[in-house]
Amino acid sequence: MPPGWWAGFSGSVIASAEVGVNGQISGVRLSPPWSLDITRLVRPGEDRIEVLVYNTLANHYTTIPTPCGGPTTSGLLDRVQLRLEAEAR
Repeated sequence: MPPGWWAGFSGSVIASAEVGVNGQISGVRLSPPWSLDITRLVRPGEDRIEVLVYNTLANHYTTIPTPCGGPTTSGLLDRVQLRLEAEAR
């Protein structure tokens, strides 16, 4: 079986992350491990990899009267490194 390609990143992510390859969504992660199998989306040559981090509504809740809330820290925190790994399956 050919090797699979995995995209992952280290560092802290708060709240969720979506990984896209060449304009197509590979998947969404809501918690660690922050890695996804991107084998079906990579092609020979150059590939475009995007990581979108989404916030929660906690920041919005600070602007309106509501009993809802939660931590307002969000984004890619700490030192973030993108890893691409070829892995035999």
